[in-house]
Amino acid sequence: MQEVPANSDEPLVWYASFGSNMDSSRFACYIQGGRPAGATRANEGCNDKRLPRAEAGVTLPYQLYFAGESPMWGGGVAFVGKHGAASATKAKAHLITIAQFEQVSAQESRREYASPIDMRILREQGWVDLGYGRYDRILCCGYYQGYPLVTCTSPYRQVPYTKPSHIYLKVVVSGLHDAHGLLAHEIVRYLADKPGIAHNYSIPELTMLVHATLPITPRKPML
Repeated sequence: MQEVPANSDEPLVWYASFGSNMDSSRFACYIQGGRPAGATRANEGCNDKRLPRAEAGVTLPYQLYFAGESPMWGGGVAFVGKHGAASATKAKAHLITIAQFEQVSAQESRREYASPIDMRILREQGWVDLGYGRYDRILCCGYYQGYPLVTCTSPYRQVPYTKPSHIYLKVVVSGLHDAHGLLAHEIVRYLADKPGIAHNYSIPELTMLVHATLPITPRKPML
């Protein structure tokens, strides 16, 4: 993990990504603009093009599932819901400014404007809704290394569960390996029972996809 800045003159948050944004090169398109590999459209990026100050592997107390139909990737995309101790979603956190996170959130929901987030209400209530878009619910997941840990998901439970495309799932697999140092069989075990993957991917199919995605050399997790 990169060194976290000791102080900053700008308010920072950890944005915890649990889908394709776990992949650093893909997330860079949300910050700097551009079209990620395998996607059908480009992201406009943020006004502030600086990449994250740091990245870290984290776990969120929510259930991961796949639903909807992505115009960028095809197939289902990742959401979290069902808060509880029994639920745990592996994520990669990016340390960025609040203004960058507001613009990332707008791009996620394909809003034409970035809505300001009232951090006081977010901390006290645990969530705020910025609109009715696909990722317009902002969740506060506590603090990490002194900064708020936030993520975004749907304001509604997205159903039915749908199968994520191969290219989208490969980006998720790459992010899990990078952020948490998981080996192929660990990623298969983690993903196999997730709604949208279960009953849509057989274990052999999922195993082949994971093995085709990962580098040969194991990677240490971000700490």
